[in-house]
Amino acid sequence: MSKIKLLIFDLDGTLVDSKLDLANAVNYALKSLDLPPVRNKIIYDFIGDGVWQLVERSFGPKNSDKVEEGFKLFRDYYKEHLLDTTVLYPGVEDTLKCFKKLRKCVVTNKSEAFSKTIINGLNIEHYFDLVYGGDTFDKRKPDPFALLKAIEELKVSPSETIMIGDSRNDILVAKAANTVSCAVGYGLEDRETLLSNKPDFFIESITELRNILKGNILKGY
Repeated sequence: MSKIKLLIFDLDGTLVDSKLDLANAVNYALKSLDLPPVRNKIIYDFIGDGVWQLVERSFGPKNSDKVEEGFKLFRDYYKEHLLDTTVLYPGVEDTLKCFKKLRKCVVTNKSEAFSKTIINGLNIEHYFDLVYGGDTFDKRKPDPFALLKAIEELKVSPSETIMIGDSRNDILVAKAANTVSCAVGYGLEDRETLLSNKPDFFIESITELRNILKGNILKGY
């Protein structure tokens, strides 16, 4: 493995535990339209491809005619409540501090505005050179466009980049961009799905990144 110079992180399920706020916003939208609630555990399975897909899947095919209105209700509620319960996963900030000499960015399928509000609200914005959301470009993960754009902007090579995320999309986008992939087992995707997609590394805690990159980066971790 080349010396890693750039760490690219997913957001939901990787840096932040945001699932309850997302589920609450979905169920608010459903309730507002007199539709039955969906169990949180089911909603959690729909997270990862952007908020439109989250609402669409939660509403289901029978209510497809209400998805657009539901999305607006979700969006308006979520922007006021996206930090109600959302927190950093244990060890995230310590890990970001450890890699202070490396370039870091976030590439997520969540909207850029929501992502930046969360990152700013949790006071970790100063750790990142770039934040790309699912609506920053017209392509989103697992398409490699955003990853390759970040790599180009930060003047590193794919082989000097590691993508860290909790979903199949994060592994696939790393492979498509020819970067190193690291799956995290504490997020939203089940372990079996992650391992079946053969990431280069698999960790149960974000702090394990230090072990993976030990001796492979600048001193100061």
